Amino acid sequence: KKVLPYQPFLIKPNHHELGELFEASISTPEEVIPYGRKLIEMGAQNVIVSLAEKGAVFLTHDATYHAKVPKGEVKNS
Repeated sequence: KKVLPYQPFLIKPNHHELGELFEASISTPEEVIPYGRKLIEMGAQNVIVSLAEKGAVFLTHDATYHAKVPKGEVKNS
């Protein structure tokens, strides 16, 4: 939260980190949106919140997008 007054171009917490920031339990894309919006209100220009197998949510001042993870099998990581 300390960096937000400097209006960073992008911040990318995962859903656990976002939950810690706001003392909330976040596990779905729908639950990410109000907290991602709060980060933008606090100064972030863009926010990406990763949700592991549930994809990621990208928020800007004007829009919100949910990117789903393609189905497949991990061969090597």
